[in-house]
Amino acid sequence: MQRSQVASLSPSELREIVRKIRGLEGMNPWSIRNRLKATLSRLPPEKRDNAELIDITAMSSVSCKFMSQHPIEKRVDMCKTLELESFKKGALICKSGEIGQFYYAIVTGSVGVLLKTSVFADPALVQGQLTKDGKHVKVEVLTKGTGFGEMSLITGKPRSASIVADTNCELFVINKETFLRVFEKDEDNFDFIVNFLQTKVRALQYIPPALLKPFAEYCSVVSYQKDHIWYPDDGVTINIVLSGQAIIAAPLSDEASNKRALVSSASMQKKTPMRHRFKKLFTLDSGQVFGESCCTESLKHGWVVWADSTLECIQITKNFFVMHVDKSIREAIKHESFFRTGYVQGRVAKPQFWRAPGTGAGEGASGGPGG
Repeated sequence: MQRSQVASLSPSELREIVRKIRGLEGMNPWSIRNRLKATLSRLPPEKRDNAELIDITAMSSVSCKFMSQHPIEKRVDMCKTLELESFKKGALICKSGEIGQFYYAIVTGSVGVLLKTSVFADPALVQGQLTKDGKHVKVEVLTKGTGFGEMSLITGKPRSASIVADTNCELFVINKETFLRVFEKDEDNFDFIVNFLQTKVRALQYIPPALLKPFAEYCSVVSYQKDHIWYPDDGVTINIVLSGQAIIAAPLSDEASNKRALVSSASMQKKTPMRHRFKKLFTLDSGQVFGESCCTESLKHGWVVWADSTLECIQITKNFFVMHVDKSIREAIKHESFFRTGYVQGRVAKPQFWRAPGTGAGEGASGGPGG
């Protein structure tokens, strides 16, 4: 496997990436992708130096939500071997039964997830989803910003589904070695995450420990700089605050239709501070969750989140959360989010707590969303 020979980037080089990202925001996405594709084609991993890695990281960050949702350091590591590939509509990207060698993130277009009809007890029940050959069932369509292929990389087992280009599409391709290095499980972090979920996350206080440990398997600890911005409704990660504070806010009424352009414009950020363009709803402290709205349509309100200080979070990707986390955990987080929304909108005095069936009766702890 070829490796990039770049050294770790210094803090000043990481700040340069942020400056370049701000300079690229507002530019034509098609132009940026073409520049990125040309750069990646011209510079295989072993020829990328620090200056070129800074450019690649900046361009990839504004090209795909998957990249922008991760801390700068992780983006840099992924970009050391990153490739950008194009697929025509109908092209086979991954085949079920093969051992995975790559992780994919969708930059443009969409892909279909196909399962063999043989895995269904009664294929007649899903006739509307059958492909033309009648041998596969399209069970899901993944769109830009989402990724796929991680389970085969993590488990070493054959892929369980085939992936076919639903439209013409462009994908970031990350090799197995890089993916496992960037998202590797740290045993010390794992024990810490399990303990934190058990004792500090209010939404999960009645979830049995036996269910929290598998949840923690898919989590990592990440850090963000002050003023990092998330758009939870169309994000690709769910975050639990470890330390620091984040603000959930709604765009002011006259800016609601143009909030993304305002936030992403570097010049606007310099002229108008965030607090003047958004109405603060509440503060997220240690143990509180954000980003869950990307998984549930009824939780989407057009809100934004920004780091009010240096922020450390437990993070899990949307794919892992939806596909591999126990339903009782997902329901607990969704329930807490519903009550938090009610609190903000004045419908409830304080959030209550969801209990998994069979965990017993009793009242939850008191306190508002910031408590």
